[in-house]
Amino acid sequence: MQTGCRNNGRHGVARHYVPQQPVPPLAAGGTTAHVLAIDYALRPVLASMSPARITPGWFVLDEHIDVRRDDGIVVEPGARQALNQVIDRFAAAFSERRPLRATA
Repeated sequence: MQTGCRNNGRHGVARHYVPQQPVPPLAAGGTTAHVLAIDYALRPVLASMSPARITPGWFVLDEHIDVRRDDGIVVEPGARQALNQVIDRFAAAFSERRPLRATA
């Protein structure tokens, strides 16, 4: 899982999009033992990209996610509620940002 998080952090998120932007550490894995991957693998990779803020993240067991060919991705209600809260905090981080100003 840690290697997957690192690869996703390096290749799944373009470096030029991250600086000065809020980012959420999100991960899915097969067991609750993978929860530590957020703090020990994903968060350091995100921090190295100089984000404006790393918002609180969330881990979802892969058994709570159902990828369907026709219906897209379905997340179980309990996991979906927690993810919605994380997404709301992430969205709020954008409104907390100060606008960039040009130097004179």
